[in-house]
Amino acid sequence: NYTILARLSEGSLGVIYEGTHKQTQERVVIRVLPGAIGRESNALGRLLALQRALHRLEAERSVVMPLRGGQSGGDPAITGILECGRMADGSLFVVSEFISGESLSTQLRRHSGLPLPNKALRIGRQLSALLAVAHGSNIHHLALRPDKVLLVPAVAAQEGEQLKLLDLGLLTALG
Repeated sequence: NYTILARLSEGSLGVIYEGTHKQTQERVVIRVLPGAIGRESNALGRLLALQRALHRLEAERSVVMPLRGGQSGGDPAITGILECGRMADGSLFVVSEFISGESLSTQLRRHSGLPLPNKALRIGRQLSALLAVAHGSNIHHLALRPDKVLLVPAVAAQEGEQLKLLDLGLLTALG
């Protein structure tokens, strides 16, 4: 269903590629998980359960986040799972939306540390509110670091940026 365009990175949870959906031409990120994870009998079931949980979380977040001072409406603040499955060789794959943005780690390096106080406060508030809702739904990140937080342009967000959290729940589902 997908065409691989480029290899983006590799880590403990597999190789990450940029691709497109063959029919819709939508840009996606495809993660091919390590073979050991694919051989676990219930790994695909756990990924499917995470996919459903992230969809429920996004619906809940759109109601709860404004009450906690976070972003609401428009684009989701988390990258959900569009599809997951097993390839012919037994490896598992996870497909999510492709996001053009700048990681918080890149911004921190560029600004030699913390961004402007107001921006740091806004990012912290948004991230705290999102994690509170996620933890209330028993979805945990387990690998939260600045390169897992993207800041993307958004017309509706303050100062034109919206927070996007990558890989929410993935380690929990595969651990």
